[in-house]
This record gives sequence, structure tokens and C-alpha cells, in this order.
Amino acid sequence: MSWDNNNLACILVFPPWQRKGLGKILMGISYELSRFEGRIGGPEKPLSELGRIGYLKFWQARVATALLDLRNKGTLSVEEIADACWMLPEDVITTLKEMDILEKRKMKTDSSVMINKARVRAWLTGSNIDLTAPVDQDGFTENYLVEDED
Repeated sequence: MSWDNNNLACILVFPPWQRKGLGKILMGISYELSRFEGRIGGPEKPLSELGRIGYLKFWQARVATALLDLRNKGTLSVEEIADACWMLPEDVITTLKEMDILEKRKMKTDSSVMINKARVRAWLTGSNIDLTAPVDQDGFTENYLVEDED
């Protein structure tokens, strides 16, 4: 994790190995390391166009999984979704807008939005998003960092 909470600075996958899920694995590892360290982070910005596409697919899977896994809680803040996904709040907002699953509430005094789980499921049906985690979080042990004994 960098000083400015970037958990990944750059992804380079050479053409013969592109479209094989390697970028998704690198993103998954970076977020699991952030989770393991207890620090919420995100990619270095600005993202390239291909980086934006890759991260949006990755984030959409995380957000959709978190929203569907949360048990009938009446209200959720962006921060709660971010905490559940180990994502930056601004990345959660970007993802929710891109997924187009937000519904404005009818209350005039409140600027909050509503997310209907049925709408999330419908979005999943229409998208080509795989909800399978790219890495197993149980694969990260407490001693993944090797300390220099000198």
C-alpha cells in the first residue's frame, strides 16, 4: 500500500496473455492485501481507458456480491458498502452509477437513493460479470510478509 492508499499502481499484461483474467487476479490480490493490512485503498488514478473498464468490471462484481449478501438491512451508507468491499467510497459511487441500479427516493427533503436487490439481480442477468472471487482470501496468512531479521 502506498502513502496515498493506492493498492496497485500499474497493470501490464502483454498481448499474448491478455483476456485470460490475469488483470482481475492482480486486482484481487491488491484488494486482499489491503484487507489483510486493514487499509482501504484503490488503484492509482487517473485510470487509462482499459484500466477503467477492467476496474469497473472488478468493482461491479464486488459491489453486487456485497449488496446481495447483506441481509435485509433497511439503509446502507456508501461507507458501509465501501467497508464491506474494501473499496474507496468514491469508487463505490462510480460503480453504483455505472451499474445504473440507483433509484431516487420520493422524499423531497432527502437526497438519498435506494437500491433494490431485484434490480441488482436483473442487472447481473444482463451483464457478463462473474461473481467468483479472483483469489481466495484464506490464502493470505498472517506471516505473508517476510521480516528481515537483520
